[in-house]
Amino acid sequence: MIIKLQENIIKCEKILKDFEDDSIYKTYKMLGGKGRFENSIRDISINSINLRNKIIVDIEATIRATNNKDLINIIENNYFNQITNAASQESLIRIVNLNSISIPPTAMNIISQDDKVINFINSISSNITNYNNQISDFRQLWNRFKLTFYTFPPIQVYPEILDGQINLINLIQSHTNIVIPNSKVKSVPVISQKTKVSNSPKSNAQNITNKF
Repeated sequence: MIIKLQENIIKCEKILKDFEDDSIYKTYKMLGGKGRFENSIRDISINSINLRNKIIVDIEATIRATNNKDLINIIENNYFNQITNAASQESLIRIVNLNSISIPPTAMNIISQDDKVINFINSISSNITNYNNQISDFRQLWNRFKLTFYTFPPIQVYPEILDGQINLINLIQSHTNIVIPNSKVKSVPVISQKTKVSNSPKSNAQNITNKF
């Protein structure tokens, strides 16, 4: 999720930079153009950054709660900072591929029985649902032919829906020998996906995404 959010942030920054460098577009704005598309991209960029930062803060707090040295090392080595500082999709993929992260079963057992983690998962799931609804509405609104004097970005470079769910079962699915008390497993909202468009290149980024 963090990686996908960072990819959306990179896409938004690229679109905004292209607008800023387009002299015809700047003239259009000077003559009173509203720039509704640009404003929508700015809103998505801000929401993407806020959601990414919230997820990172909650994950780091959860990791520190386990007192597991291997997991805390992930934070101390600035792994999440490297992701947030990635300036392009290519650099983001390189960062992910250089880090092979797995969560030890003992740490997972502590995580899975912590009520704070349940609350974190429910909160993030709700936030992602709202975020996906915004992206879906945006793509549906601007998925049409547009005749403009300035360069308009193609739909292939629009920010994308986060295609996945965060819940406790997914979080520990790779650790089959961990027993979770039924009372601890709470249901979480299903992420809304009105449209699902996947245009980004396949990469090993999914490997790390599935671990969190």
